[in-house]
Parts: sequence; structure tokens; C-alpha cells
Amino acid sequence: MNSDEKLLNRIELLAVPTENDCYGQNFLLKEEIGTGNIRRIVLGSLMQIMISEYELKNDTVLSRPKDYLPEGENYVTFTFRNFRKSPAVIVSSIDMDLEIFTPANSFTSNLIITIHSSLLNDLLNIKDKGNPLNSIIIGDRPFVYEEIISSEIQSKAILLCDVRPLVELASFHYRVMAEELIFLFLALFLKRGNIPTYPINKTDVKTIYQIREKISADLKSSPSIHQLTKYFLISESKMQRLFKQVFGTTIHNYHQSLRIREAARLIRDEKMSISEVGYSLNYTNMSYFCRAFKKHVGLNPKKYSMKYK
Repeated sequence: MNSDEKLLNRIELLAVPTENDCYGQNFLLKEEIGTGNIRRIVLGSLMQIMISEYELKNDTVLSRPKDYLPEGENYVTFTFRNFRKSPAVIVSSIDMDLEIFTPANSFTSNLIITIHSSLLNDLLNIKDKGNPLNSIIIGDRPFVYEEIISSEIQSKAILLCDVRPLVELASFHYRVMAEELIFLFLALFLKRGNIPTYPINKTDVKTIYQIREKISADLKSSPSIHQLTKYFLISESKMQRLFKQVFGTTIHNYHQSLRIREAARLIRDEKMSISEVGYSLNYTNMSYFCRAFKKHVGLNPKKYSMKYK
């Protein structure tokens, strides 16, 4: 953490309470921190939603607020990060004290659904001890899983935050929407299959996320596994194992998915031609680029471009 970064882990350090309404408790960011708001929606004693949308004045490291959760209880958090722009969802045990870096002068939207493991277990009613979801429900060891979320999950997250339902149905509405988002993530998570899980601690998670940030910073060239192990002082076997455990895929495949995702953004939002996109991301073989694009997106670049014209 550099001298310009701050570590904030309580709502009271970040914002001040304002008048509550039927949709939850409201907080306004302190003027010296930035602009924006936080909304907390309590759905009984076993579930809550936290919606944070803000722009900070300084680079800041935020950890999940635990102010309102009973100590010693087994909760699972579903964190939909930056869901309006480049969304991903992090699912973790509450004892895994995740820290999220938020750059200055960049609008950020985060949605956190916290659910007690007993309620999650009741919803899923899993009988099979070998079900991969047990690693999330049982909570016998700390865990962190992340997925790049689908457009369907992104649209549902935006809908949950933007819609103001009938007052009489507000609690029911938010609970149904939260459960649907959890369902959609779990369906995505099950596509991983039975990836072996190993004990993981906060230091491991910090290292793996630093590796993720490093490979995300350069989408034009494939990451060098050898250079990563030297830079982060970690063995190749441990790095590959932990990365696949957290992100559900290999470093190479993850980098490729980010690369194609950026290609789709350039076609969709910047209206760049297919050849311009391929060149900007250093694809020398356009046939390979088109095959990779279709594999990840479901459409070839030409059809994808026509869709957004």
C-alpha cells in the first residue's frame, strides 16, 4: 500500500448515515472521501444486501464491512464487483478478509449479498457429499472463488440496484432478486466440475490476486509462467494450483478470456473494425482470433459486430 492509499473497513469511516427509507439504511460518502452513497437492505436475520456506488478522491483499499454481522457466525458473501462496467463476482467465507483496491476518480459500483450458510444450505438442500457446492456451504475452511460474470448476471445485478419495487413488496422483491443472483452464480460455478480444493490463507489470496492484476495489465502478450514465479517468489505448482482453485481455470485460459472480453468491448463500444481490434491486441493470426472469439463469446466477430450496429 503506497502513501496515497487508505485502508477503510467500516462504513463509519467512509460515510455518514442519512434518512432511512422503506428500501433500507442509507449512507452518504464523507466529502473528504469522495462522492456517492451506500445502501444496506436487511432481509431478516440471515441475509442482507449492501449496495455501494461512489467515486473516491484517493486510491483506497476497502475491506468488506463486518460492522453488522454477528461474530462467530458462518456467513457467505457474494460480491459483485464493478457490476456496471467490468463485472466479476467473488464468493468467499466471511473469515477471508478480502481487500478491494479502488482507484481514485473512478466510478465504482459494488453489490454485496451476505447470506448465512444455514439459509444457503436450506435453499440448496444438497444430499450428495461429493457436490462441489459443499465447499461453499459447509464452511469448514476459508475459501475464495471468483468468476467473470455473464451478461445475464450483470443485468440482474443492475436491475436489483435500480428498481424501486412497491413498498409493500420491497423485502420480498429484494430477497427473490438476491436469491436469483446467488442461483446464477452457483450454476456458473458448477461448470468448473470437481476442481481439487486446498487450504488457502489471506497471504495466498493476496498473492494470487496480485498475479491476476499483473497478467490483466498486459493483454497483448501471453504471460510468462517462469517470470511470474520469479517475480512473486512462488513455486509454479502452487501458483497454478491456487490460481485454478480461485478462478476456475488456468492462467493462460484466464488471460485469453480477458483478451477476448476486451476485444468484444472494442467492437461493441468503440465500434472498431475486426482487423483493428485484432491488431490492437496483437493477434497476428486473424483466423485464430476469430475462432477464439467465437469460443468465448458464442458468435464470430463479424456477427457480433453486426449485432451491435
